[in-house]
Amino acid sequence: LSFQAKLAVEAEVLTHAECLAQRVPARLALAMTLAHVDDTSLVDDQELLSAAKTLALKGHFLAEPGACAPLAYAWKQRDKIKGQRVVLVVSGANCDASTIAAIATAPSLF
Repeated sequence: LSFQAKLAVEAEVLTHAECLAQRVPARLALAMTLAHVDDTSLVDDQELLSAAKTLALKGHFLAEPGACAPLAYAWKQRDKIKGQRVVLVVSGANCDASTIAAIATAPSLF
């Protein structure tokens, strides 16, 4: 919301992507994002959980759901990016027991 509005927007946060969504974005973080990011895309919680499960099963590492947003989005765009060299940055492993349970019960992307 804040990225599109180009200013801090307060919003309720109900997501597994705690690292990506805050009630109110930090002033400096929003300023840097607006200065250096051209566009954003959204993925839903189920896609994040599925991406996290895929990374756990195929990559043998556990990442928090929000950190899996690049994989979730790349999977949605797989036909568009097929044949291209793609780098995905996955950084973050803040997972409590309920998040790990949600990842475990999610379907894998592939």
